Amino acid sequence: MTAVPLERRTSEIMGEEFIAKRICPLLPELSGSLSPAPVVRTNLVRNIGTGRVTVEYLIGDRIRVFAKLYSDDTGALSYAVLKGLWDEGSARGEQFGIPEPLSYSPAEKLLIMRGVAGEELTSQIFANGCGLVESARKAAGWLARLHGSAVRVGREGDFSAELLKLSSRMIKTVGEHPREWERLLDLNRKLAELAKLLPQRRRLVQVHGRFRHDHVFVGSDGISVIDWDRSCPWDPAIDMAEFLHLLRMAIFKNTGDPARVEPPTRAFLEEYLARLPGHAGNLSFYWGFYILYSLSHTIKNRLDDDPEADAKIEFHQKEFEDVVTGRFI
Repeated sequence: MTAVPLERRTSEIMGEEFIAKRICPLLPELSGSLSPAPVVRTNLVRNIGTGRVTVEYLIGDRIRVFAKLYSDDTGALSYAVLKGLWDEGSARGEQFGIPEPLSYSPAEKLLIMRGVAGEELTSQIFANGCGLVESARKAAGWLARLHGSAVRVGREGDFSAELLKLSSRMIKTVGEHPREWERLLDLNRKLAELAKLLPQRRRLVQVHGRFRHDHVFVGSDGISVIDWDRSCPWDPAIDMAEFLHLLRMAIFKNTGDPARVEPPTRAFLEEYLARLPGHAGNLSFYWGFYILYSLSHTIKNRLDDDPEADAKIEFHQKEFEDVVTGRFI
């Protein structure tokens, strides 16, 4: 779909008529009210050339709803996953920390859902507070609950495209920094050795697909997670690896202190493995992959006499060695 139709559709779903006819009727707390219609403010959240646009509706003082427009059928998958998890939790008499799915229109490729409560986990990283350790533990519990769900929606995940992206990135990096060839070749060989240990038939669970600190929200009632567009049945280690890699990188970037990354990591792994001890068998491979991908990017963009980049490269190198030698598992 071209940018013009998507832009036009975005304008429509931000209008008063759409809000009155399509958003408000989905909210039981607004029905039968004798008070004046609540004030609704809209906010265009994201439109970065992905073929997807998100609009936020702030209704009164406490209701937050999101409408997400798609140019493909990804929204149908996201809705099916959210609906399955929401219904599964409702059947058990417990709420799952996800956006409540309100409706999906296949013709319009439009997903409508409630917002989640809490603050982004990223804010705790920047605050350098002790609450980060407990939040990491809660995030692990949330992830274990997802991976233990009976929901299975979508095609099985395929990592081959990610491996091709890594190869392309490494080639470009070596092209700009030829002296890094031996380092990257050595790390790639170590990753290849881990790949040989991957079983032909891997455990499949419903993964989030983009489980990272900027999608995790910490509230008074627990953890909620947004952005389900890449959810599918896949190896549970995928979610763990991405979360741990990006969390550790963000903490190091914010503090410059490698020691600060250890307590949240330990808390996360202890909690997850206590619940699902058999689900992390392939963690070292996927975690090593994410580190090598990030390291290649850092080397590629490094400038001469760049102490900050040098520190990140050194951190990445140690991270990789620790992961592939099994220090964490």
